[in-house]
Amino acid sequence: MNNDVLPMITSSIHIISVVYFALSIPSLYLMAHKKVDSRACQIAIGIFSGLIANYIYKNTLLSSDALLGLTLCPIVLVSLIFGPYALFFGGLVHLLRVVNNSPHYTLFLLSFIALSFISEIWKGRKYTKFLLVIAVSDVFSILLNWQFLHEREILNSSIIRALFSIFFLSLLYVFFAKIIQIFLNIKVLEKRAQTDQLTGLPNRFGIIDHINHMKIGRERFYLSLIDVDFFKTVNDTYGHLTGDKILVEIATLIGDNIRGSDYLGRFGGEEFMLIIDAPDMKTAESTLERLLSTVRSNEFINFEGDRTFRLTISAGVALCEKTCMPDTVINSADAALYKAKEGGRNRVEFGVSCYPVNL
Repeated sequence: MNNDVLPMITSSIHIISVVYFALSIPSLYLMAHKKVDSRACQIAIGIFSGLIANYIYKNTLLSSDALLGLTLCPIVLVSLIFGPYALFFGGLVHLLRVVNNSPHYTLFLLSFIALSFISEIWKGRKYTKFLLVIAVSDVFSILLNWQFLHEREILNSSIIRALFSIFFLSLLYVFFAKIIQIFLNIKVLEKRAQTDQLTGLPNRFGIIDHINHMKIGRERFYLSLIDVDFFKTVNDTYGHLTGDKILVEIATLIGDNIRGSDYLGRFGGEEFMLIIDAPDMKTAESTLERLLSTVRSNEFINFEGDRTFRLTISAGVALCEKTCMPDTVINSADAALYKAKEGGRNRVEFGVSCYPVNL
């Protein structure tokens, strides 16, 4: 028994090390760069996990001491993080490698893939669900190969290896699930820190973060500060509950009338920041004039629902180029907004270009 156990543990440590070093960096990179939901990334990381499984199968698991189930470690990991496409393509790549070499393991792999899709192991990350998938897959493959394993006098050792596979894979599943949950909790906290609680829009931190991302892929775009005219009068006349209601409605009006490549956030108070993905001033101006018209023509209702009134907005806009500092552009847009207020409100004014920064 000891002669069987020690090689199994050694093989297990080897497999876990290979999986960790091969998958941890690309997986964390894709998670950190918010590419977990990208179909292309899911397929690519799935294929990569299948290749790692093939490497483990070839270099570690061909010996009689192998724990065949542990070959699935890389596929299990990416399935937990990246979902069904990663599972399908990882399993397919690995299946093509083993299908003609090991009937026992092929049946185990097919069972695992089928049951994983049926139970959707990537949803909820329930330990009992995964344990059931692995156990049923192992039992199914052993039962179908019972006669073959018995004739070769490896039935008992196969059962022992199956139990070890179930144990180690279950432990790894719990470990992976906990790590993923911690990472997701951090991402949730990060999102909350960048989200305005009233309107659900990105706040100042989220806006600055998006500006910096835009500067990576765009040579130029426009930043606009939008302010609700006479908003203090709304609060004084109708109360702060009405004021909050109006901010949410204006956020919705603006959000529903911009393009998908534009980006809206709440900058603070009654001010909104709109990042306009436009190549020229004329496009930016027409976008803002359309928003002014939309708000101007809308009829607002107070919180109690018994009085109606109309509002307008003013906008200051400035050009942001790759060499501009965000704060400088925002200050320029703010100065343009002040000019729009001084000029009678319900209008758009352009600010001066930023001072380039030497890169």
